[in-house]
Amino acid sequence: MKKRAELVFIPYPGISHLVSTVKIAKLLVDRDDRLFITVLVMKQTSLTDLNAQTDDVIVSGASERIKFVELPPYDHSHPGKFKSVLLETQKPNVKNVAAEIVRSGSSRPDSPRLAGFVIDMFCTTMIDVANEFGVPTYVFYTSGAGFLGLMFHLQELHDEHRVDPTELQNDPDAELVVPCFVERVPTSALPYAAVAEGWASLLIHNTRRMREAKGIIVNSFLELESHAVTPLSDGKFPSLYLVGPVLNSSDGGGQILHGDQFSDIITWLDDQPPLSVVFLCFGSMGYFREDQVKEIACALEQRRVVGWAPQVDILAHRAIGGFVSHCGWNSVLESVWFGVPTATWPVYAEQHLNAFELVKELGIAEEIKLDFKSGFYIESERTVLGAQEIEGGIRRLMEHGTEIRKRVKDMSEKSRKAVMEGGSSYSSLDRLISDMIENLP
Repeated sequence: MKKRAELVFIPYPGISHLVSTVKIAKLLVDRDDRLFITVLVMKQTSLTDLNAQTDDVIVSGASERIKFVELPPYDHSHPGKFKSVLLETQKPNVKNVAAEIVRSGSSRPDSPRLAGFVIDMFCTTMIDVANEFGVPTYVFYTSGAGFLGLMFHLQELHDEHRVDPTELQNDPDAELVVPCFVERVPTSALPYAAVAEGWASLLIHNTRRMREAKGIIVNSFLELESHAVTPLSDGKFPSLYLVGPVLNSSDGGGQILHGDQFSDIITWLDDQPPLSVVFLCFGSMGYFREDQVKEIACALEQRRVVGWAPQVDILAHRAIGGFVSHCGWNSVLESVWFGVPTATWPVYAEQHLNAFELVKELGIAEEIKLDFKSGFYIESERTVLGAQEIEGGIRRLMEHGTEIRKRVKDMSEKSRKAVMEGGSSYSSLDRLISDMIENLP
């Protein structure tokens, strides 16, 4: 009888992290019929809209070999606290689920055995639970390998060289030599949380614990981030598995649109010439105040404005010639997959580093602004980007025949080859599954 393995997936409580986790889960079970997955879902009290979206993901993601278990909801009303700290309260509930899998596996010979935990990059405290059951932990890293390498570097500077990350923000013109980047990284590209009082220590601790994992799964591909992968493969870090691009679309093409409010966007695009439309999108948490919105409006001569938009479907459309983006990692992968050049306008999280990587390290994006301060974290630091600067970046972006457009087209082809049989990500996924199965008792 062939071995059957059960994996416990623990996504970070947030819709984008949950969606990405489910995509990885589907990728694994579709590749190997010996794998079974239990996804633990943590809802937050009082966040009704987010919980409704979570329910939609559960309904669409459940299958014969992927099941969802909802843990007791936790209070989201702790200002300034990192959610990973609050995850401590969920450990007993996670233990109960894992214990039931172990009991089931030992009572029936045909039941899958607990083979390991796959945890979100911000759920490293759950490594303790995996250790109690004597199974390995794999970290699912929802950002790129470049950001992973930066965090390992900052953690090493802190632990081995006594460098306080919060001091790095004192000189915005300083540059760092980071092993995972060829170009020097300006301190202005560092994520706010990595250098801010109260946050930096939590991220450093989280990264330190990540070194305890057996492996790290990254939604990226070798050809895009070889500059980061090589330093991370020197034996000092957990095994690295680049398995992307994994997009928020089941077939890598367009999602099925529901309702007239979505389908009329595509109908309008159908009437536009090829490569004539620029798409602006700043993510589910991105927003601007009225003065910035006015500058954007002045920069655009003709515009069609909507609230939410089906990003994957739009980027896949032949009319799209450019993408003004906040540079969230999912958006980076989607624009590369569809060969749409990006103009960078980072807003929060690690987006400034992603923008730097695209523009300076890879040369596959146009710069609108790399060090924009949106006020997302500190309102007093908010700046307003002028219409002239926005328009200039968009005009450069939409030029045909540029080297950037050619490089993006080439990288798009490489991204598709990576997930095909024999490709770098396809092979990496096979290696991951093999390692997981070998851990079975």
